[in-house]
Amino acid sequence: MRNTFVYAVLFPLAAVVLLGLPGCPCQPKGHVSVLLSGGLDVGDKVESAKLGDISLDAIASLVVTLTEISLDRSDDSEPEGEEGEEGDGNNGASKVVLFSGAVDIDLRDLIGVSQLISTADVPAGTYTKIRLSIENPRMTLVLAPDVVITDIQTTANGRLFVSSTFEIPEGQDSLILLDLQGLHLVETGSGKFVWTPQLRAEISVEPANVQVQGQIDSVDEAADTLMLLPDTSAELVLVHYAGAVIFLATDTDTPTGTEAALAPGVQVIIQGELTVTGEVNAEVIWILPPA
Repeated sequence: MRNTFVYAVLFPLAAVVLLGLPGCPCQPKGHVSVLLSGGLDVGDKVESAKLGDISLDAIASLVVTLTEISLDRSDDSEPEGEEGEEGDGNNGASKVVLFSGAVDIDLRDLIGVSQLISTADVPAGTYTKIRLSIENPRMTLVLAPDVVITDIQTTANGRLFVSSTFEIPEGQDSLILLDLQGLHLVETGSGKFVWTPQLRAEISVEPANVQVQGQIDSVDEAADTLMLLPDTSAELVLVHYAGAVIFLATDTDTPTGTEAALAPGVQVIIQGELTVTGEVNAEVIWILPPA
Protein backbone atom coordinates (compact mmCIF):
# COMPACT_ATOMS: atom_id res chain seq x y z
CA MET A 1 0.00 0.00 0.00
CA ARG A 2 1.30 3.45 -0.86
CA ASN A 3 1.02 6.39 1.50
CA THR A 4 -0.23 9.54 -0.22
CA PHE A 5 0.53 12.63 1.84
CA VAL A 6 -1.55 15.69 1.01
CA TYR A 7 1.08 18.38 1.04
CA ALA A 8 1.35 21.85 -0.32
CA VAL A 9 4.84 23.17 -0.48
CA LEU A 10 8.01 24.14 -2.46
CA PHE A 11 9.94 26.65 -4.53
CA PRO A 12 13.49 27.91 -4.89
CA LEU A 13 15.21 26.11 -2.07
CA ALA A 14 18.39 27.12 -0.30
CA ALA A 15 20.65 24.15 0.15
CA VAL A 16 22.17 24.02 3.59
CA VAL A 17 21.46 21.11 5.90
CA LEU A 18 23.19 19.14 8.52
CA LEU A 19 22.61 16.38 10.91
CA GLY A 20 23.34 16.46 14.63
CA LEU A 21 23.89 12.92 15.71
CA PRO A 22 24.78 12.41 19.39
CA GLY A 23 26.83 9.54 20.64
CA CYS A 24 29.66 7.35 19.55
CA PRO A 25 30.17 6.70 15.80
CA CYS A 26 29.98 2.98 16.59
CA GLN A 27 26.53 3.38 18.15
CA PRO A 28 23.80 1.25 16.46
CA LYS A 29 21.92 3.29 13.85
CA GLY A 30 18.66 3.23 11.95
CA HIS A 31 18.03 5.04 8.67
CA VAL A 32 15.19 7.55 8.33
CA SER A 33 13.84 9.74 5.54
CA VAL A 34 11.86 12.83 6.55
CA LEU A 35 9.00 14.13 4.42
CA LEU A 36 6.88 17.23 4.97
CA SER A 37 3.32 17.82 3.77
CA GLY A 38 1.08 20.86 3.88
CA GLY A 39 -2.10 18.86 4.37
CA LEU A 40 -4.22 21.44 2.54
CA ASP A 41 -7.59 20.60 1.04
CA VAL A 42 -9.48 22.31 -1.77
CA GLY A 43 -12.30 22.99 0.69
CA ASP A 44 -10.07 24.99 3.04
CA LYS A 45 -10.91 28.67 3.48
CA VAL A 46 -9.34 31.72 5.08
CA GLU A 47 -11.71 33.46 7.48
CA SER A 48 -11.34 37.13 6.64
CA ALA A 49 -13.65 40.07 7.27
CA LYS A 50 -11.41 42.30 5.18
CA LEU A 51 -10.96 40.04 2.16
CA GLY A 52 -14.08 37.90 2.51
CA ASP A 53 -13.88 34.12 2.79
CA ILE A 54 -10.95 33.03 0.65
CA SER A 55 -10.93 29.49 -0.68
CA LEU A 56 -7.71 27.61 -1.25
CA ASP A 57 -8.21 28.07 -5.00
CA ALA A 58 -7.92 31.84 -4.50
CA ILE A 59 -4.50 31.53 -2.85
CA ALA A 60 -1.57 31.71 -5.26
CA SER A 61 1.06 30.84 -2.64
CA LEU A 62 1.42 30.27 1.09
CA VAL A 63 5.12 30.15 1.86
CA VAL A 64 6.92 29.39 5.12
CA THR A 65 10.60 29.03 5.95
CA LEU A 66 11.49 25.70 7.53
CA THR A 67 14.42 26.07 9.95
CA GLU A 68 14.67 22.82 11.92
CA ILE A 69 13.33 19.30 12.34
CA SER A 70 14.53 17.27 15.32
CA LEU A 71 13.68 14.25 17.45
CA ASP A 72 13.79 13.73 21.23
CA ARG A 73 15.46 10.44 22.07
CA SER A 74 14.40 8.81 25.32
CA ASP A 75 16.76 8.84 28.30
CA ASP A 76 16.29 5.07 28.47
CA SER A 77 18.04 4.76 25.10
CA GLU A 78 21.05 6.88 26.08
CA PRO A 79 24.42 5.45 26.99
CA GLU A 80 25.76 6.89 30.24
CA GLY A 81 27.03 10.45 29.89
CA GLU A 82 24.69 11.62 27.08
CA GLU A 83 22.24 14.37 27.98
CA GLY A 84 19.82 16.70 26.25
CA GLU A 85 20.18 20.47 26.17
CA GLU A 86 19.40 22.13 29.48
CA GLY A 87 16.20 24.14 29.42
CA ASP A 88 15.00 22.90 26.02
CA GLY A 89 11.87 21.33 27.47
CA ASN A 90 12.82 17.76 26.61
CA ASN A 91 13.46 16.65 30.21
CA GLY A 92 17.05 15.67 29.56
CA ALA A 93 16.35 13.60 26.46
CA SER A 94 18.91 13.70 23.70
CA LYS A 95 18.10 15.95 20.74
CA VAL A 96 18.77 14.50 17.30
CA VAL A 97 18.67 17.13 14.54
CA LEU A 98 17.43 15.83 11.19
CA PHE A 99 17.37 19.19 9.40
CA SER A 100 18.81 22.59 10.23
CA GLY A 101 18.97 25.53 7.86
CA ALA A 102 16.51 27.77 6.05
CA VAL A 103 14.41 26.42 3.21
CA ASP A 104 11.31 28.04 1.75
CA ILE A 105 8.30 25.77 1.29
CA ASP A 106 5.12 26.74 -0.55
CA LEU A 107 2.24 24.89 1.05
CA ARG A 108 0.12 25.57 -2.03
CA ASP A 109 2.28 23.67 -4.50
CA LEU A 110 2.34 20.10 -3.29
CA ILE A 111 -1.26 18.96 -2.90
CA GLY A 112 -1.17 15.17 -3.06
CA VAL A 113 2.58 14.83 -2.62
CA SER A 114 5.19 15.28 0.15
CA GLN A 115 8.53 17.05 0.02
CA LEU A 116 11.64 15.05 0.86
CA ILE A 117 13.51 17.13 3.45
CA SER A 118 16.39 14.94 4.54
CA THR A 119 17.70 11.42 4.98
CA ALA A 120 19.87 10.42 7.91
CA ASP A 121 21.35 7.61 9.96
CA VAL A 122 20.23 8.22 13.55
CA PRO A 123 20.92 6.38 16.80
CA ALA A 124 18.64 3.38 17.20
CA GLY A 125 16.33 3.45 20.19
CA THR A 126 13.13 4.92 21.60
CA TYR A 127 12.00 8.41 20.61
CA THR A 128 9.31 10.43 22.36
CA LYS A 129 8.82 13.65 20.42
CA ILE A 130 9.13 15.16 16.94
CA ARG A 131 9.80 18.91 16.72
CA LEU A 132 9.47 21.28 13.77
CA SER A 133 10.26 25.00 13.55
CA ILE A 134 8.93 27.37 10.88
CA GLU A 135 9.03 31.14 10.46
CA ASN A 136 8.19 34.04 8.14
CA PRO A 137 4.84 32.91 6.66
CA ARG A 138 3.66 34.97 3.67
CA MET A 139 0.79 34.67 1.24
CA THR A 140 -0.21 35.90 -2.20
CA LEU A 141 -3.64 35.77 -3.83
CA VAL A 142 -4.49 34.78 -7.39
CA LEU A 143 -6.13 38.17 -8.03
CA ALA A 144 -3.08 40.08 -6.72
CA PRO A 145 -0.01 37.85 -7.16
CA ASP A 146 2.42 40.76 -6.79
CA VAL A 147 1.08 41.75 -3.35
CA VAL A 148 2.75 39.72 -0.61
CA ILE A 149 0.76 39.51 2.62
CA THR A 150 3.29 39.25 5.45
CA ASP A 151 1.22 40.19 8.53
CA ILE A 152 0.76 36.54 9.46
CA GLN A 153 1.50 35.42 13.00
CA THR A 154 2.07 31.75 13.79
CA THR A 155 0.96 30.31 17.11
CA ALA A 156 3.71 29.12 19.48
CA ASN A 157 6.15 31.24 17.45
CA GLY A 158 6.19 28.54 14.81
CA ARG A 159 7.64 25.90 17.15
CA LEU A 160 5.52 22.80 16.73
CA PHE A 161 5.85 19.32 18.18
CA VAL A 162 4.13 15.96 18.33
CA SER A 163 4.50 13.79 21.44
CA SER A 164 4.63 10.24 20.15
CA THR A 165 6.65 7.28 21.39
CA PHE A 166 8.16 5.20 18.60
CA GLU A 167 11.14 2.97 17.93
CA ILE A 168 13.86 3.32 15.33
CA PRO A 169 15.31 -0.19 15.21
CA GLU A 170 18.94 -0.86 14.41
CA GLY A 171 19.50 -1.37 10.68
CA GLN A 172 15.88 -0.61 9.71
CA ASP A 173 14.72 1.95 7.15
CA SER A 174 11.77 4.17 8.13
CA LEU A 175 9.86 7.14 6.78
CA ILE A 176 8.84 10.00 9.07
CA LEU A 177 5.85 11.75 7.50
CA LEU A 178 5.10 15.21 8.92
CA ASP A 179 1.88 16.99 8.01
CA LEU A 180 0.94 20.64 8.70
CA GLN A 181 -2.74 19.85 8.67
CA GLY A 182 -5.29 22.21 7.16
CA LEU A 183 -5.16 25.93 6.45
CA HIS A 184 -6.28 27.24 9.87
CA LEU A 185 -5.67 30.84 8.81
CA VAL A 186 -7.90 33.63 10.12
CA GLU A 187 -7.84 37.42 9.90
CA THR A 188 -7.85 39.33 13.18
CA GLY A 189 -9.75 42.54 13.80
CA SER A 190 -6.60 44.57 13.14
CA GLY A 191 -6.33 43.26 9.60
CA LYS A 192 -3.51 40.88 10.46
CA PHE A 193 -3.69 37.12 10.12
CA VAL A 194 -3.11 34.34 12.63
CA TRP A 195 -2.08 30.91 11.37
CA THR A 196 -2.52 27.91 13.64
CA PRO A 197 -0.79 24.98 11.94
CA GLN A 198 -1.47 21.59 13.50
CA LEU A 199 1.37 19.12 13.18
CA ARG A 200 0.65 15.43 12.62
CA ALA A 201 3.35 12.77 12.43
CA GLU A 202 3.37 9.22 11.13
CA ILE A 203 6.16 6.66 11.16
CA SER A 204 5.84 4.40 8.15
CA VAL A 205 7.57 1.48 6.48
CA GLU A 206 5.55 1.85 3.26
CA PRO A 207 6.45 3.82 0.11
CA ALA A 208 5.16 7.40 -0.13
CA ASN A 209 4.47 9.82 -2.96
CA VAL A 210 7.23 12.40 -2.91
CA GLN A 211 8.65 15.41 -4.69
CA VAL A 212 12.30 16.41 -4.41
CA GLN A 213 14.27 19.25 -5.97
CA GLY A 214 18.01 19.28 -6.44
CA GLN A 215 21.01 18.91 -8.72
CA ILE A 216 22.01 15.81 -10.67
CA ASP A 217 25.35 14.57 -9.39
CA SER A 218 25.90 11.66 -11.80
CA VAL A 219 24.02 9.52 -14.34
CA ASP A 220 24.30 5.79 -15.03
CA GLU A 221 22.66 5.37 -18.44
CA ALA A 222 23.15 1.59 -18.45
CA ALA A 223 21.18 1.23 -15.21
CA ASP A 224 18.71 4.08 -15.95
CA THR A 225 19.57 5.69 -12.63
CA LEU A 226 20.97 8.99 -11.44
CA MET A 227 22.30 10.31 -8.17
CA LEU A 228 20.55 13.47 -6.99
CA LEU A 229 21.83 15.97 -4.42
CA PRO A 230 18.65 17.46 -2.89
CA ASP A 231 18.55 21.16 -2.08
CA THR A 232 17.68 20.26 1.52
CA SER A 233 20.15 17.47 2.21
CA ALA A 234 23.84 16.64 2.19
CA GLU A 235 23.17 13.00 1.27
CA LEU A 236 22.80 11.78 -2.33
CA VAL A 237 19.55 10.06 -3.34
CA LEU A 238 19.40 7.25 -5.89
CA VAL A 239 16.71 7.87 -8.53
CA HIS A 240 15.40 5.25 -10.97
CA TYR A 241 14.15 7.12 -14.04
CA ALA A 242 13.38 4.38 -16.61
CA GLY A 243 9.60 4.92 -16.41
CA ALA A 244 9.63 8.70 -16.03
CA VAL A 245 8.45 11.35 -18.47
CA ILE A 246 10.80 14.32 -18.80
CA PHE A 247 9.68 17.93 -19.16
CA LEU A 248 12.26 20.32 -20.55
CA ALA A 249 12.35 23.89 -19.19
CA THR A 250 10.60 25.05 -22.39
CA ASP A 251 7.84 22.39 -22.27
CA THR A 252 4.34 23.24 -21.09
CA ASP A 253 1.69 20.52 -21.39
CA THR A 254 3.62 17.91 -23.36
CA PRO A 255 6.94 16.42 -22.20
CA THR A 256 9.58 16.30 -24.96
CA GLY A 257 12.69 15.52 -22.93
CA THR A 258 14.85 12.43 -23.31
CA GLU A 259 17.56 10.77 -21.26
CA ALA A 260 20.07 13.07 -22.96
CA ALA A 261 18.66 16.00 -20.91
CA LEU A 262 19.77 14.32 -17.69
CA ALA A 263 23.36 15.35 -17.02
CA PRO A 264 25.53 16.21 -14.01
CA GLY A 265 24.93 19.76 -12.81
CA VAL A 266 21.36 19.98 -14.16
CA GLN A 267 18.74 21.24 -11.68
CA VAL A 268 15.55 19.17 -11.60
CA ILE A 269 12.33 18.55 -9.72
CA ILE A 270 11.50 14.85 -9.50
CA GLN A 271 8.12 13.43 -8.51
CA GLY A 272 7.55 9.76 -7.83
CA GLU A 273 7.58 7.12 -5.13
CA LEU A 274 10.03 7.16 -2.25
CA THR A 275 10.83 3.68 -0.95
CA VAL A 276 11.66 3.06 2.70
CA THR A 277 15.27 2.47 1.65
CA GLY A 278 15.44 6.11 0.51
CA GLU A 279 15.43 5.49 -3.25
CA VAL A 280 13.04 7.29 -5.61
CA ASN A 281 11.17 5.64 -8.47
CA ALA A 282 10.64 8.69 -10.68
CA GLU A 283 7.38 9.24 -12.54
CA VAL A 284 7.88 12.84 -13.71
CA ILE A 285 11.11 14.85 -14.06
CA TRP A 286 11.05 18.60 -14.66
CA ILE A 287 14.29 20.14 -15.99
CA LEU A 288 14.70 23.58 -14.43
CA PRO A 289 16.15 26.52 -16.34
CA PRO A 290 19.75 27.45 -15.49
CA ALA A 291 20.07 29.68 -12.45
